[in-house]
Amino acid sequence: MEIIFEDKDLEKLVNQGKGKYRSYLRDRIFMSKLLLLLQYIEASETIDDFNENFPYYNFEKLKHEYSGLCSIRIIKSRVERLIFKIKDNNKIIVFVEFNTSHYGNKK
Repeated sequence: MEIIFEDKDLEKLVNQGKGKYRSYLRDRIFMSKLLLLLQYIEASETIDDFNENFPYYNFEKLKHEYSGLCSIRIIKSRVERLIFKIKDNNKIIVFVEFNTSHYGNKK
């Protein structure tokens, strides 16, 4: 799948190690899991393919204020998740938001 970043701060974190999320750079485990997740997404043909092969990322379609969007948990035991929309017949992921407060920030 192709990845597009609507959240430019998330793109800066991933590609340049800059932006408002740069505090996550000190968390080596988190960063390695995030980069691995992005590799898995790019290697998958569709979101269904990704979900079938990597169910532990807790892919879910969202409701209420996030209706029409989906999320993936980066690390199962943590609250951070990527909010995204799916385009072009499940082949393009557009990251809308890096959310750090899902179910209350437990950090």
